[in-house]
Amino acid sequence: MGIVVAPEDVSHSLKIEYSAPAAYEIDPVRDPRWAALVESHPRSSVFHSTRWLRALQTVYGYEPVAVTTCPPGASLTNGLVFCRIRSWLTGRRFVSLPFSDHCEPLVGGPDDLDVMLLHLKQDLDKRKWQYVEIRPLTHRPGCHVGLEESLIYRFHRLDIRRSAQELFHDFHKDCVQRKIRRAEREALTYEAGNSEALLQKFYKLLVITRRRQYLPPQPLAWFRELVAAFGDDIKIRVASKEDSPVASILTLSHKKIVVYKYGGSVASLNKFGGMTLLFWKTIQEAKDKGFEELDMGRSGTDNPGLIAFKEHWRATGTELSYWTYPPRPQVPRSTWHRSLPHRFVQASPDSVLEAVGTLLYKTRRLSKTPLTRGPRSRGWMINVAAWRWVRRGWLRERAPLGSKTLMSINEHLPPQARKQLKEVGWEKGSELAKVARRDRKHFDCATWLHKACQMPKEDFKKLWPEQI
Repeated sequence: MGIVVAPEDVSHSLKIEYSAPAAYEIDPVRDPRWAALVESHPRSSVFHSTRWLRALQTVYGYEPVAVTTCPPGASLTNGLVFCRIRSWLTGRRFVSLPFSDHCEPLVGGPDDLDVMLLHLKQDLDKRKWQYVEIRPLTHRPGCHVGLEESLIYRFHRLDIRRSAQELFHDFHKDCVQRKIRRAEREALTYEAGNSEALLQKFYKLLVITRRRQYLPPQPLAWFRELVAAFGDDIKIRVASKEDSPVASILTLSHKKIVVYKYGGSVASLNKFGGMTLLFWKTIQEAKDKGFEELDMGRSGTDNPGLIAFKEHWRATGTELSYWTYPPRPQVPRSTWHRSLPHRFVQASPDSVLEAVGTLLYKTRRLSKTPLTRGPRSRGWMINVAAWRWVRRGWLRERAPLGSKTLMSINEHLPPQARKQLKEVGWEKGSELAKVARRDRKHFDCATWLHKACQMPKEDFKKLWPEQI
């Protein structure tokens, strides 16, 4: 049953008549009217689909909600879909939509959008949550609504209705055409499908790429759910050199559009043209199946290399703005690169990085995992270790740890890191902790372990003065 919300704050009634339009909330996953709207609306995307919303709900526990001005029982002609997110790390907020590059409000005009946004603001203030965020491609909120631009990206899409020969001829000769030919000369093998084997190859490359970007990867459970939800409309493509995967991308299909969503590669092997080959294969196969557009996704304005890559395909670029209420300051990417999480991502082994990604993105599986009891599986121990790292300051700035905490740190390490610390030796590890304390540095366990393993004994003695 839809909830009716008027432009003023009311808590004593589900429906009150006002001259201004009322806003109604529906469950877009269960209400069949939403699927019908998505199918018929010309600006709908894969991110509006019930399959995408159900995957967000299943894996992350987000609550999908759609706001509309259409009353219960009437045909749905407009709607703004968002998720209510409750996160221990980033707080409680409304986002339209998480993990989605864009999410256009399905409205006929700006007046309907403003009514929906005013409802969201009212709900936000009533719940005392942090902020509302929308990610429209074209519609902009009215000035009186109070939303302001918080982030700006470049969004690219490629029209693939022309013949393959015409498209290829228009590509950048050096950066696209020659790389496609290089990939063919290198005899890169190409695989496509949605099998578990391909998913594993893709995920390994994704972890490598996310580390290069100083970010933890999304949990594997998220991609498995996407495969289950989209079936034949999801495609994993992998390029390999002598049976070793060098590049992989994941695409989703919706109506006449193929959406490039995720990708990963080995940077040192990009010279073989694996990623370029995969995009070319995607375009060719999409044309064969009657698709008309390739959605190449968003790019950060501080990532000129990615923007240039997409424009070399002659994709059309437009500005993509995210709007929030209340206004939120932009955080420069350089700030993250100087932060403690940056160093953590660089130093952590893949298994730990995956566990922390699972923790940060808060999958349902992790949120239901008991932290004090239950089966002591390897995955369980890594998740607990990641949680304790966060609490102890691996992902937050805090005072440096001294040697007294070394035994406690060991208690919270996963087996592999604990084994490494044992190989280094407790005495050497304790000395490193004291060095960190002396230099007023944070005791980043993985970083210091790496230093201990790589440093010759003589250099270590110089680092460790006798007077300390």
